[in-house]
Amino acid sequence: MTNPTYEELAQRVAELEEELSRHKTAKPKQTNGLRRRAEDTLANRSDAIEDLPLGDSKALLHEVLVHQTELEMQNEELLRTQSDLHASRDKYLELYDFAPVGFLTLDRNGLIVQANLTAAHLLGAERENLIKRRLSAFVSPDSQDSYYFHLKRVRETTAKEACELTLVRKDGTSVEGQITSMAAQGADGEFNDIHMAITDITPLKQASDALQEEYSFRSAVIEQAADGICVFHNIDAHPDIRFTVWNARMAEITGYTMEEMNRLGWYQTMYPDPEVQKRAIERMAGMRAGTDIREEEWIITTKGGENKPLSISTSVLREKGGKVHVLAMMQDISARKLAEKERQRLEARLRQTQKNEAIATLAGGIAHQFNNALSAITMNIELLAMDAPGGEKTSGYLENMKKSSDRMAHLTKQLLGYARGGRYQPEMVSLNNFVTNTLPLLRNALPSCLRVEADLPRNIWDIEADLTQMQLVLSAILTNASEAIEGEGKIRISVKNEEIGDAFAQNHAGMKPGPYVCMAVQDDGKGMDRETRNRVFEPFFSTKFQGRGLGMAATYGIVKNHNGWISVDSKPGMGTVVRVYLPAVETRKREEKPTRIEPSTRKATILVVEDEEMVMNATRAIVERLGHRVLEAKAGEEAIHIAGTFDGDIDVAILDIKLPDMEGHTVFSALMEARPNLKIIVCSGYSCEEVAQSIMEAGAQAYVQKPFSLARISEKLREVLGD
Repeated sequence: MTNPTYEELAQRVAELEEELSRHKTAKPKQTNGLRRRAEDTLANRSDAIEDLPLGDSKALLHEVLVHQTELEMQNEELLRTQSDLHASRDKYLELYDFAPVGFLTLDRNGLIVQANLTAAHLLGAERENLIKRRLSAFVSPDSQDSYYFHLKRVRETTAKEACELTLVRKDGTSVEGQITSMAAQGADGEFNDIHMAITDITPLKQASDALQEEYSFRSAVIEQAADGICVFHNIDAHPDIRFTVWNARMAEITGYTMEEMNRLGWYQTMYPDPEVQKRAIERMAGMRAGTDIREEEWIITTKGGENKPLSISTSVLREKGGKVHVLAMMQDISARKLAEKERQRLEARLRQTQKNEAIATLAGGIAHQFNNALSAITMNIELLAMDAPGGEKTSGYLENMKKSSDRMAHLTKQLLGYARGGRYQPEMVSLNNFVTNTLPLLRNALPSCLRVEADLPRNIWDIEADLTQMQLVLSAILTNASEAIEGEGKIRISVKNEEIGDAFAQNHAGMKPGPYVCMAVQDDGKGMDRETRNRVFEPFFSTKFQGRGLGMAATYGIVKNHNGWISVDSKPGMGTVVRVYLPAVETRKREEKPTRIEPSTRKATILVVEDEEMVMNATRAIVERLGHRVLEAKAGEEAIHIAGTFDGDIDVAILDIKLPDMEGHTVFSALMEARPNLKIIVCSGYSCEEVAQSIMEAGAQAYVQKPFSLARISEKLREVLGD
């Protein structure tokens, strides 16, 4: 049952009042029934007229009694009707007062003349305090204009008018109300009262505001999302799909607004390639069937013509009517792709470095064994030359053997140059002087049709390097350059000072910011593609044929060993530029010492620690030839035992740091503990690598590289003995 309106309640009260009036002014026709009922009642009361005289008096008395009875019954009927009417009116007045809607009646002056309890409660005032007050007193300042124009419209029309207002209760709290009003006109058509219904819509407004706030929040989340978010559905006409949501990131990714995309079409603009467009449309058909996609990679063409990789994920949304919407999230993965490409480049570089290091370790081991063998050969040749009878034929044989051993020693230098720790005897070097002195030696090995130029400016900083190693570097680079030139061509060598900054150093592993000297070798040959450039530092790799030698691989190891960096820039048909960066050092005065081969002025006791028997025999023979006494130790434990138990002085120990039972540093420490005044000459088939260097820093007096000559060991012995 619906609650009655104010108009319905007023109409019902009027009907009840009219019915009561009709009872009070009943027609004779209506009283006839009462009369008959009164006569019937009086007939049952024969005692009332039994004792009266007969005749007219009796008839008159009967008439009076009937009329009296009739009046009594009529009065009873009226009382019952009036009671029913009052009960009905009270019922409807109760409904009026406690209706969920506030009812007000305003007179033509806008004063409240009638109000139900709901209206009084809604306005926060007693009902009697509302009468003769203006409703505008309860309207907030912000709603006054709306209320004024609402009353104006109500007075001008007979139709219902509605508006929403903010009402201020007596205690100052606010209520959001919806007012529906209608003017009541009299029989003369003049405006009399305004009947007004007020509904409290505060909860509805609060819910609406909360919903709007939630909508605004969700819209902001979508709009400000880091990824592109869009919602679209299929349409039957061009351009096949229509977007209804398109956040700012989508516009940023594609370059198009939603309106432009709906006009031009997603497939038609994003996928210019017909094959890709066809595949995208087929994929969409799968999505309509309910197959979502997750992080699929697609390449779109933006408004600016850029091909941009996207990671796309979708979810299908279905309405009750069957309409299908697709929610799509699109992430620009351009940066990720670049990062992946960079990661792959770094991984490839790491693999190349690891491969180079593995080969370098192998090369170092081979060089160590090779140098041990060469040591025995070289020293025995020198001994043979000293003891063999004179003769041109014998001297020729010995000279050939010496040249062969020198070539073999040169190869081991290349191996050691490629291996870790490939620095031999570093000294202060001017690259200008180095190029000037070395180029004539290498020029004869180059084709005569090649023109070699050198740009060597003054004031070039010094570097600290091994001259032999640097000759290998320049030789390998020039050989590669000459092989890249077909016919006539030019090779240009330039040297310059260069300050290396943080950014450059970070992109070149092993380099540190600071001053460097750069030697660049540029040719106008055929150049190299990327694959060739990536393999140029591999051992035995060549574009001409396989197995020529270590070449650029040895160059890489030598430069890295000098704390430098080597780079190759080349493109097919554009020639090649090889740049070698070496750290600059503060210039110091260079001293040159002549090498002398002569017996020692005093006989010393020399402890030779060597595990290779042939090397031991040759070393003993040479040291004895120089006039010294030799103690032999083939292992670290034996050397320590001799140092601790030998009854006599031991002046010098020639210590091979690669022993089968102990590390060279451990042997050195034990020897020094046993004989603090012992002089140590460190010896190794490797270069002066970390172990040898640490022993030198711990107090060893000299280092000699295998294979060493009679002149070299003689020089070192005189040096440590103070001859």
